[in-house]
Amino acid sequence: MEMTNETTPPIETGEQQLGDSLAPRPAVKRTVPQKPKKPRIGGAPSDPLADMLTRVRNGAGARHETVTIPASRTKLEVRCRASSAVWASRSSRPHPAS
Repeated sequence: MEMTNETTPPIETGEQQLGDSLAPRPAVKRTVPQKPKKPRIGGAPSDPLADMLTRVRNGAGARHETVTIPASRTKLEVRCRASSAVWASRSSRPHPAS
């Protein structure tokens, strides 16, 4: 008769052995339903001209004398045209009688 070194698996009887209750259990990963992501609020604005006009409007509302705006050629051109249009409209108005 030939003998092998194979072992038979233990038979489960439903009884706990003494050291089994002290063994750490594996962590259970619980999944939480994800909320849909909102658009990012911070960072660079997606519309630089709207950002410039909002800064000017907010500065005027707070009665600031100056407003700091990040520079670009487009913003500079809009500012030049807007300021020349304001000066043109002011010079064409009749002066109020004092």
